[in-house]
Amino acid sequence: MISDAIALYEMISKARASVVTKSALFDSNGVRIHGSEDINVRVHQDVGSAKDCWYSIEQISDYEFLRFPLNPSGVVEALATEDGTHDTYFRYVAVSHPPLRPSQSPPQARVKFMVVGYKPRCLLALMEGHAAT
Repeated sequence: MISDAIALYEMISKARASVVTKSALFDSNGVRIHGSEDINVRVHQDVGSAKDCWYSIEQISDYEFLRFPLNPSGVVEALATEDGTHDTYFRYVAVSHPPLRPSQSPPQARVKFMVVGYKPRCLLALMEGHAAT
């Protein structure tokens, strides 16, 4: 959920001195607009639609990533897998869209999005009351 990502981001930002982060802003084509050169987004064309695509974030050792769109009230994140347990491929879709058949997926909403990378061990150390080394 977007609200969970924002809450975690707020917690990380309040402890900025203790938690190592990297962040970047991307346009709807996955092109970096601003931010860390270490974070890269790959774009994967949707085989079922010429105008839709999926994104993935290139892994950085020891980092996990938060992703969120710049207009979270109008879109939700969709995952490429049906069971929702694997988040390698993602995109944003409109919250309201016409009814779909079971074999259809909602069209992609083209929005800018942010990616924030953090080290879980730093976050866990913060929660335990001491700084990570």
